[in-house]
Amino acid sequence: MKSIFNISSVLVLLILAIASCESIENPAPINSIDTTRTATIRGILRADLDTDEAGFESAPAGTKIFIDIDSRDYATSTTGGNYQQLLFETTVDANGEFEIEVPALARFITANIRGENFVTDQRQGGGNTERRLYNDAESGVNFIENETYFVNLTYDDTSFE
Repeated sequence: MKSIFNISSVLVLLILAIASCESIENPAPINSIDTTRTATIRGILRADLDTDEAGFESAPAGTKIFIDIDSRDYATSTTGGNYQQLLFETTVDANGEFEIEVPALARFITANIRGENFVTDQRQGGGNTERRLYNDAESGVNFIENETYFVNLTYDDTSFE
């Protein structure tokens, strides 16, 4: 009888101990990025799509823009840790323009911006066309929170026969 009383007492104490514990939610990861703090990157993407026209034309609507940022730039301490490249993506409109918000801080962060490579026919004199590869539309920008930055990207083109 005494052992049943002891076992019952231990079980009651165990149940009370478990029931009285507070629920603790997992906090956000230490290296999480605050996406409520942002900067805006705007720009225009141009290519020489028509050699009969002076200057450059807008890149085709829907062409992707990639913004590449080292996650280490968001860290308060870069000792240890597993850092990677963060890739943000948007597209250009019919005017070759784009706009994207990226996470930012109260200190400058560096982003590499590039346009997606594409192949299309370039209009040439006399109504002719030539298949061309458009590539190397790249730029860098340093940004800080609550600001807007502008970049102009222009493609190089080479024959794609």
